[in-house]
Amino acid sequence: MKRMDTNISCPSCQSPMQTKVLGCDPCGVKIEGRFQANEFARLQGEDLHLLRIFIFCEGKIRDMEKALGVSYPTIKARIAALKETLELGTDNAADEKTQGTNLQDTGTSESAITGEQVMDILKKIEDGSLKVNEAVEKIKKDET
Repeated sequence: MKRMDTNISCPSCQSPMQTKVLGCDPCGVKIEGRFQANEFARLQGEDLHLLRIFIFCEGKIRDMEKALGVSYPTIKARIAALKETLELGTDNAADEKTQGTNLQDTGTSESAITGEQVMDILKKIEDGSLKVNEAVEKIKKDET
């Protein structure tokens, strides 16, 4: 069976195309309607590749460095971007995962540092303008 990219845009208006028919080859049953794909079906090729490598390496970023030929901070940055793409970094996703548990009840506090600031720190580590221990101190300082 031929694979098809589910991220196809309409050739006329460039809107995302939607799945409307599901079929069973052995018995010929067809179901028509509007179907919503999961968040992974929306991923583009490079993000899917990163996710496959992540799973293959069992989440070990050091192994991912070797597999992808890029540095640790680069992988962390790509994982953070993938997290945003999948909307796992939003407050709504966190609320759904904790199912009503709020941060005050768990004794943890929200960080004042943004994802953008973390990305900036990771880039500085990668280019050698910031040492890891300095980065840790900077993050700790920004959290308070």
